[in-house]
Amino acid sequence: MLQKMIEIEGKVFGVKMLSRGAQECMGRTIQTVGRSLEAVIYRWEFLDGDEEDVLKELAQFQNPDGGFGHGLESDFQLPDSSPMATSVGLRILLLLPDGERRTDMMDRAFLYLEEAYDSDRGGWYIVPANVVDYPHAPWWGILEETGHTAMDASWGNPSAEILAQFLIAERNPESFDLHKQVLHAIHLLETKTHFKSEHELYCYLALYDALKGDLQTRLGETLAKGVQAVLVLDEEKWEEYVPMPLHFVHPSRKQDFGIRDEDVNRQLDWLAVKMEKCGGWSPPWGESFYQEGLKKSYHEWIGVLTLKALRWFRDFGRLAREE
Repeated sequence: MLQKMIEIEGKVFGVKMLSRGAQECMGRTIQTVGRSLEAVIYRWEFLDGDEEDVLKELAQFQNPDGGFGHGLESDFQLPDSSPMATSVGLRILLLLPDGERRTDMMDRAFLYLEEAYDSDRGGWYIVPANVVDYPHAPWWGILEETGHTAMDASWGNPSAEILAQFLIAERNPESFDLHKQVLHAIHLLETKTHFKSEHELYCYLALYDALKGDLQTRLGETLAKGVQAVLVLDEEKWEEYVPMPLHFVHPSRKQDFGIRDEDVNRQLDWLAVKMEKCGGWSPPWGESFYQEGLKKSYHEWIGVLTLKALRWFRDFGRLAREE
């Protein structure tokens, strides 16, 4: 396996590079096993693809009310709009360059989110209750005692990320005070005594990246506590569905949340070996949840996760340019 030398705290280490062959194999996996959306995103980001192709594919998931649905979040096939699916749609749109079609899609998505905002909650519920009328993974079921999913117990998922998206897009909503809601979001995380949901922390990471100055510093201090509470550094457990270093660290992010460079590089080495062998990343939570109307979702996740892995190698400079 190809290696390059890096220096960490005065010591020189050899790290594994992802070979061209493995990169091409991962690209084939994304384009043939996953869905068309990840395929065009891959071609746009890594080859000579056109962002218009991404917009065309993504538009198929957007409803007349501006929100996104139709299985954009593969674990539930609800055709109706939901805040969760809309946050996923905006996540993709915010990666793309400015353009008339992109602006129109974003305008309509943000209008939907203003309509879906729940003033009593001070944020958004993940999905409407009729999610159970369509194929869905068991964790998207509605609890009889609350009328919402179990994930709604963690307020920040997806509310913290949605607030981040309003900030990044420089949108000034009419249905709520954006600055007040950001302060509310930070306060809710600060008052937690136990951090149980890594998904909520991922959403707060998006908010952290969207903030500046004192508010970013303030949120970063609490996020560091949460990250350290859930982070799994045991390499033997990384094949399971657990929060790992690369879920929290990025070269462009000022805060490392107490995660050491050596652990980031150790995970990249581990992932390089895995990708050289497999050429793709299958959902670690397994295929048993994907029966009947959800069978295609398992393969969609392979495309999503393989694209995520390839981005990590790119962002950390681990893509070999030649053999």
